[in-house]
Amino acid sequence: MEPTKDFTLKINKVKIEEFNFREPNDLLIKNFDENQLTIHINTSYSYKMEDEEVTVSLGVIYEYKNENEKKTQELLNYKGSFEFKIGNLNEIIKKNSIGIDMPDGILEIITGVAISSARGIIISKTAGSFINQFYLPLVSPQEIIAQLKGKIANKVMSNKK
Repeated sequence: MEPTKDFTLKINKVKIEEFNFREPNDLLIKNFDENQLTIHINTSYSYKMEDEEVTVSLGVIYEYKNENEKKTQELLNYKGSFEFKIGNLNEIIKKNSIGIDMPDGILEIITGVAISSARGIIISKTAGSFINQFYLPLVSPQEIIAQLKGKIANKVMSNKK
């Protein structure tokens, strides 16, 4: 893709769509093994060309695999959206058969801001609870975008059979 043209970027809206967390019982807290905690992060993107807006939808789930009970317990579930106004959006993206093609650098910036903002929301909402000590980890927006592009490429290729 060509070098990115000049653009402006601002956060338009932050929305918490769902937030639930469960405080583990005392026995689980006493025997808690941090290595059994898995944190899942899911992202999706939507856009409104006429308004020059791109929305990052983010889902975060904290799951704990309880070896004693041989089951997985969901400790936290967060869903939110982060709407960005991107000036000159029409000039920096290209439409294709599956949507739009946006420069990786812009996707990385808005993904990083969304994840960092979600981290702050989760810390704030879980203040004083046991789960508050397990922060949403630092993740590479570049890796998330690369994985997403790999999934899209695989999906497009599988649809052409």
